[in-house]
Amino acid sequence: MRQRELQLTAVLSKSSVGRFGGRLRFGTVVQRFIVGSATIVLGLVLLSLAVPRTIAHMLLLPGNAAFANALNGQLLSTQGYKRAFDSANTALGWVEVPELRKSVGGLLYYQAQSGDVLNLDVPATLEQARKELEQGLAEEPADSLPWAWLSDIRRFQGDPGDAAKALRLSILSAPHDANLAPLRADIALSLWALLDPDTRSLAQVDVRRALGTKSGGSFVRRARDADLLGPLRRTVADDPVANASLWLLLRHDQSAG
Repeated sequence: MRQRELQLTAVLSKSSVGRFGGRLRFGTVVQRFIVGSATIVLGLVLLSLAVPRTIAHMLLLPGNAAFANALNGQLLSTQGYKRAFDSANTALGWVEVPELRKSVGGLLYYQAQSGDVLNLDVPATLEQARKELEQGLAEEPADSLPWAWLSDIRRFQGDPGDAAKALRLSILSAPHDANLAPLRADIALSLWALLDPDTRSLAQVDVRRALGTKSGGSFVRRARDADLLGPLRRTVADDPVANASLWLLLRHDQSAG
């Protein structure tokens, strides 16, 4: 009897292990199915995010060259601007791309600078540029050049407070960008009396840096034409290198004139 009980226990144990092992194998299959399904879903989500942007970039292709030339400061023909804006609007109609939205604002900003040649309503063009820039920057704020464009626009529109805020954000986004130094220095000098001490201290670096760039001569000429040589001289008074650069640029400008 004892032997038969032991045999029955052994059989039950094997059966239990078999069932438990079966559950383990079934659990592994389910786990793999869940992981595989999650991977497929994640892939589909990523694909759904990537496809609209890819299509948007394809739609932008017809105006790419015009965009690049305009953002490099080149004056386009009326058809060139139309081609750039049409392709951008088509792409943005497909999916919102903050970087493209800011580029449209920049394109309008540069277009307004040639408003007399293109027979544009400059205030209306700059207002549209402001809206595009603010919309793009609301989504992607860490971008120094659009903040500089926006600062210059707000200065033109007679809002020095907003211009100073945008200037500060531009500097904080890229404090060592030498290419932006002349534009930001121009804006800073025109707002100098209205800048708070901290922003003025940040802007001083751009003013001094601008004197050492290839645009230094035109920067000094604009400062002179705007009657801003006084603030410029005071800004570089304690910097021997910048002071010497200013003196040389002024002397060269006078001899050229």
